[in-house]
Amino acid sequence: MKFAVPIQSSYSRLELIIRFLFGGLYIGIPHGFLLAIFGLWGFILGVVAFFFYTI
Repeated sequence: MKFAVPIQSSYSRLELIIRFLFGGLYIGIPHGFLLAIFGLWGFILGVVAFFFYTI
């Protein structure tokens, strides 16, 4: 298997700056969304466990 990536002859500085600044948002938004869902689910399970499994 061969994998070839074409090399650009020139890079746009503005595009590199924009990718650097917004790259964290591209990764952070979906991860934050999932962490919020898991946190809410953990809170719900904690409340259920508190009320149903206390002695």
